[in-house]
Amino acid sequence: MFGADSFRIEDPSPGVPIDKIVPISKKTWALLARHQGSPSLKTGFLNVYGAVDMIDGLEHHYSHFIALVDRLCTVPAFTNESKAIERQLCHEVVAYLNRMGQFYYFTKSKFVARHITDATRLIPTIHKFKPLRDKHAAHRSIDYLRPEDSPGVRQLQALGLSSVGSFGFSPKQKSKASSILKELHSQLLSDVQLYNSKTRWKECYVGLQMRVTAKNEFVDFFLEKEHPIISQEAFKIIELLLTRQGQAQAS
Repeated sequence: MFGADSFRIEDPSPGVPIDKIVPISKKTWALLARHQGSPSLKTGFLNVYGAVDMIDGLEHHYSHFIALVDRLCTVPAFTNESKAIERQLCHEVVAYLNRMGQFYYFTKSKFVARHITDATRLIPTIHKFKPLRDKHAAHRSIDYLRPEDSPGVRQLQALGLSSVGSFGFSPKQKSKASSILKELHSQLLSDVQLYNSKTRWKECYVGLQMRVTAKNEFVDFFLEKEHPIISQEAFKIIELLLTRQGQAQAS
């Protein structure tokens, strides 16, 4: 019913090679604009267009997250202002995970399966963090119970991705914080020097931790660190759908 010929898709970077376009969301829009005649769009235009929207959403929430972290480098710690910004960080992470979950289920669709064999193999990072989306971002396990979620796990999951929980910090490569945290292995906030310093926002990846099973399996999600990988995995799926003829095989 709806196809690429029904809409005008503008190239955001005309004349610029695809591999030179940044950020990756803009690169994906350019790819779509340049392959409007792709066979996959004849039967799945809305499928693909919506998935490109999802990648755009990932970039949107990532950009907002980074802007908030930059603000935290400039405001006094332990103030109402800093606490409000930290709550906004949580909102951006939850929104990001929801968009990521949408893309995961796009790759599981019958439409994608017709073009890519076992697409899940091409998105290992998205697949790794899907439990965070399932147990908190889509709905919380504390609200919607499943057999695998014990009472203790539900409580920890509710804490892990909420603003009442603590952020985790992982030193960026070659950062000053590396020397401060070199003896720490949990990546949880437990160093007074780091906690009382703006170094934690400037020199570290900021993340949240959630327990995903009753077997002490924890997942740490550092949005700034993982976004380039997640967005690249998503781009690869769109690239396969638009640029390969016939059945695309996952390698």
